[in-house]
Amino acid sequence: MTTLLTPSKTTPDRPSHITQAHWDEWVIGSQVDPEIVAMNVRSVEDVEIDPYTHEVTTPIHDLLNWKFTRFGHRVKASLRGWLVSGVEGWVRFKPDADTPIYGKDGKPAKYLGPKGEQSRLILLDVPLHIWKAIANRYDAPMPLAPERTTFWQWVIEQNIPVIPIEGEKKAGTLLTLGYAAIALPGITGGVRTRDEHQNPLSHPYLLPDLKPFATPKRQVYICFDYEPRQKQLIELNREIAKLSEHFSKGKCAVKVIQLPGKEKGVDDFVVAQGAEAFHRLYSSALSTELWQASRLSKLSHPADLTLNQRYLGKLPIPGSAKLIILKSPKGTGKTESFVEIVAEATRNGQPVLLISHRVQLAQAICERIGIPYVSEVRSFEGGMMLGFGVCIDSLHSESQARFNAEAWNDVLVIVDECEQVIWHALSATTEVKNHRIPILQSLKTLLCNVVESANGKIILADADVSDLSIEFIWGLLEQKIQPWIAVNEWQPNEPWTIHNYTHKSPEQWFAALTRHLETAEGATYVTTQSQKPKSRWSTRTLESLFSRRFPNKRILRIDSETIVDPGHPAYNCTSHLNEVLPNYDLVLVSPSIETGVSIDIRGHFTSVWGCFQGVCPENSARQALARVREPVDRHIWATRYGFSKEGNGSASVRSILAAEYQVAKISQQLVQVISYDEEAIATYATSLKIWAKMAARINAGRLHYRETILHNLQREGHLIKEVNQIGETLELVGELQAVRDEQYLKEREATASADGITANQYEELKGKKTKTPEELHKQRKHELHTRYQVEVTPELVEKDDDGWYPRLRLYYFLTIGRCFLQGRDKQTLENIVQTSGLWLPTMNRSQYTTKIQVLEALALRTLLNPDAEFNGGTKAQEYENAHPLLYDLAAKAKRFAWQIKTFLGVSISESMSPIQIAQSLLGKLGIKLTCDRQEGGKGNRQRIYRFLLPKDGRDEILSGWFHRDEVTRNQSEMHTPGKYIETAVGGSAA
Repeated sequence: MTTLLTPSKTTPDRPSHITQAHWDEWVIGSQVDPEIVAMNVRSVEDVEIDPYTHEVTTPIHDLLNWKFTRFGHRVKASLRGWLVSGVEGWVRFKPDADTPIYGKDGKPAKYLGPKGEQSRLILLDVPLHIWKAIANRYDAPMPLAPERTTFWQWVIEQNIPVIPIEGEKKAGTLLTLGYAAIALPGITGGVRTRDEHQNPLSHPYLLPDLKPFATPKRQVYICFDYEPRQKQLIELNREIAKLSEHFSKGKCAVKVIQLPGKEKGVDDFVVAQGAEAFHRLYSSALSTELWQASRLSKLSHPADLTLNQRYLGKLPIPGSAKLIILKSPKGTGKTESFVEIVAEATRNGQPVLLISHRVQLAQAICERIGIPYVSEVRSFEGGMMLGFGVCIDSLHSESQARFNAEAWNDVLVIVDECEQVIWHALSATTEVKNHRIPILQSLKTLLCNVVESANGKIILADADVSDLSIEFIWGLLEQKIQPWIAVNEWQPNEPWTIHNYTHKSPEQWFAALTRHLETAEGATYVTTQSQKPKSRWSTRTLESLFSRRFPNKRILRIDSETIVDPGHPAYNCTSHLNEVLPNYDLVLVSPSIETGVSIDIRGHFTSVWGCFQGVCPENSARQALARVREPVDRHIWATRYGFSKEGNGSASVRSILAAEYQVAKISQQLVQVISYDEEAIATYATSLKIWAKMAARINAGRLHYRETILHNLQREGHLIKEVNQIGETLELVGELQAVRDEQYLKEREATASADGITANQYEELKGKKTKTPEELHKQRKHELHTRYQVEVTPELVEKDDDGWYPRLRLYYFLTIGRCFLQGRDKQTLENIVQTSGLWLPTMNRSQYTTKIQVLEALALRTLLNPDAEFNGGTKAQEYENAHPLLYDLAAKAKRFAWQIKTFLGVSISESMSPIQIAQSLLGKLGIKLTCDRQEGGKGNRQRIYRFLLPKDGRDEILSGWFHRDEVTRNQSEMHTPGKYIETAVGGSAA
């Protein structure tokens, strides 16, 4: 194959081997450095005649291996275009627009590579000044003799960040700006998925030319075109994810640069917006996980009405619109816009059904829009004529609302905070868990009736409404009705100044808050993600400390306990916060009011403080900060990584769904109880897919919790200021810890000493909407006694708070309770199917059999017996990393890491030692190996571990469970209905 000769002399002027049109296309149209163009580009024709030797050549044919044109047409002497070749000699050809080559689809081909060869990269040659600029950008040493190596070899050796990008001109643009850009032959050109005969590969791989760049710790920035078309965007996102996955396998740090549009390619973007605009895009590139979350959070459907105004106001909703989407920032009056919509419906005699995910929130919205909440219908003037508000938990016939979807036809349905309502419906472990499929069935019937009626409408409103909300509704309707979409693009003229505390823990944030309370004027609003007395950063702990430190301050605590306590000032306060809060100097709130309420009072709060420990999704943190509408300063601390996870914890939708289906399939085989009705499961397949997408979005935000919060706050238009000074906090944090220990002990003792109640009294208490602290203690004590079958002590309360129950259950079924496992899972599945329906995540979380099978396959139980024999009589009482049993365990765990994560939720990495893997797996049982001693000298020291039977009181509990399960099994054999009590009272089965 002919190789293009690189000119020996480069110049900013156009060289003779490039036509003016091609020169302008590269240098002016894409702003590529002239020397890069001169070194890599050549203008060619079909037939060329050397002016001196008169030799006739056919460079296009020689370079592209043609005898005829690529698609079978005979050569035409008029064919012209440019050829680009990098340092590896591979070429690409772009025909001129006036001499096109048509493909099999009848369209002109944009770019062509050598016939009969698989596509490769184009690594553009660069002049010395570009090389120096890139070395300077990344503070990397230049080679002493640049002429003895290549630029790209230097990039590989120095681990310089690279940018895979579509096309050579775009790569040239970024090289000109000082970035090591690699030209891919298209978005699918980075990963080889087919062999030379175009057969699919079972194991796709990075292009061989790209593989040397997939090295540990290298930063890889994927920068593909802006794509506004829905179908093409799906393909683009799939290819970004594929390329990212393969670079990540090489332990690269992968990020995604997102072009904002309207310019399609990065060269067009740089020409239109300038170099600085790209530098900003590069510095704000998203981690792969954050990009995944971002793309699942977008509303890509075109808006019918685009606004840019402080308040949403009255909307010109067409009378023919059936599905209305309202996307408007927090604090722009979405709820107020409902008032006029509801008033018009009322004038027309049309009932309104408001659906929310929290009772207190629904009640507050109902009061503002003038309809009753479902529990107030009897006392409301007009009764049900105006409709009512309801929590989605009650959207089924067996609820207190006795909801009958068939009775609702020509109505207006409003779903406020729709993204959270949908997520609650698909994932919550509240009352929804026991009636999920019936609720989805009711919602399906309701929405179908509304769409088929003459005047019915569905309104979805949310500051963060995404395509997922529309897809969810479409899935229930089983049709894609055209939505009418209004988007308010307003951003605050007075953005928040957000002081971001960058420390690993909240101590500095807490110290700053305490100093602020000592000196600042005005009231302070504090939001945190916990109200439990066990947490140092809970509303209860902060209230106790600040009450002692500032006895003259009026403090109000608002959380899930105080708003239902008739004796507390916060009781039912969420519907009239603007009247209540001016009476207090310090307000401490939990996620109980993270959404839906608007604190509009001005001149009262002078600052908002947020402590986000990663328990709630990142959008919940942003919602919590936005309850106070006045643009006073925000002071936040957020953990780097969140704690909660959904599904198998993956940020991949495909991985989450695959895990659910695999667990369900294996559970069915192992339990041998029921044949899952695949048609029934398929009915809600779209809802399950939406669940997986929302779960992936949450998991992605969890993996980069702080980064995600800050990125989205900046996207909302707010200003971030980092706070990284280190001050002395030891004494203050010690005081906080002492307060926490004191009140937590009181709470545990109060629970342990509460009066016992009967099962009937418990059910009555559980259903009450208002509860005193004493009643909450009685309820908790009854739940613990029923769960553990032993006397409730303060120590037992603490163990349960630490998540002891699911670990102890797993230990029980791996050891003495193994004989009851299949019966337990069979009964649990039957109960779930009868009440909640075939919802895979709920069914899978209820099963222990699959978990036990994995632990048994890993031979983990062998570690639990101090007297176990191993290797022909040698007692395996002591372990170190080289122990054969641990070595074998580690090898299996690494080989089946995905399955272990799927079934047990334990992440196994290649870098983990056998001891670390064993401890991670044993931790699922609430036990561990204990370090007995260290052996060996300096540099060769190793720890020796033993397994000691835990002395934590589990023996009595396990014995009680065994006796209970034996009685239950005997009753079942005698055809007497039996029931596993663990699923009856307030406990998670997983």
